[in-house]
This record gives sequence, structure tokens and C-alpha cells, in this order.
Amino acid sequence: MAKGEAERRAWATVNAETGGGKKSGAGRGRPENHAPSRKGGRLGGAAAAHRTAAERSASAKKGAATRKRNAEKRG
Repeated sequence: MAKGEAERRAWATVNAETGGGKKSGAGRGRPENHAPSRKGGRLGGAAAAHRTAAERSASAKKGAATRKRNAEKRG
């Protein structure tokens, strides 16, 4: 997922929870609704569950290679 897309999704979740941020004034203190965050977690889990073992393995290998490259750069 591109960085811009991830940022848009994150802000969509925040706005859904808070109603677009906190507004000032008496009687405006609405509780936050955390259901959108839970929904996002469930959707992500469902997407991962539908991937094949080969796809998950390829992702794991790619991630390990990236971590190794980054460690070599730092160390």
C-alpha cells in the first residue's frame, strides 16, 4: 500500500472515531466511537487469511532480506 493511501485510510479512521476532531463549546463532549478501528483490524485479518502459504512465505522472505540490507547499512 502506498504511503499516501495508508495516510488517507488512517485519517478516515480518526475522523470516523472523533467526528472530525474535537469541537469547542459547552455540551459538545461526545464520546469517541472506536468501532471503526476494530472493523479495520478485522478486515486486515480477513485479507491475510485468504493469502496462500506461498504468498505469505514470499512476503516473509522479502521482509527478511530488507531487514538484513538495512542492518548492513547501519552496522
